[in-house]
Amino acid sequence: MNSTILTVNMDKTFTEQVSSVFEKIGISVISSTNGLDGLNQARAVNPDLVITDITLPYLNGFHLCKLLKNDERFDHIPVVFVSIKDDQDTQHTVNQVGADAFIKKPVTNEKLVRELIRILP
Repeated sequence: MNSTILTVNMDKTFTEQVSSVFEKIGISVISSTNGLDGLNQARAVNPDLVITDITLPYLNGFHLCKLLKNDERFDHIPVVFVSIKDDQDTQHTVNQVGADAFIKKPVTNEKLVRELIRILP
């Protein structure tokens, strides 16, 4: 499997978790700690999947998702939110911006793999 995942998250521990789990099964992982850099990386690399948090510097995860989903060059890329926020307003906004899934933190490696493998093209 020659897939690439882009993580956009300020949580270094979570990013390392994703890298550790997916690189073991042959999936490349690139990362960013802010939304603007994440958007630029998505545009440059065209990853197979974007995993983002909601709260990010420069460009929040909702805006990042909306920009990708409203651009025909990138609208095919699945976007998954992984966040501690899980209230009704958050869920509504996740759906509104066109995200493909939401996973609540903390998340086990098993659940992360199961959910993301299901979504990867």
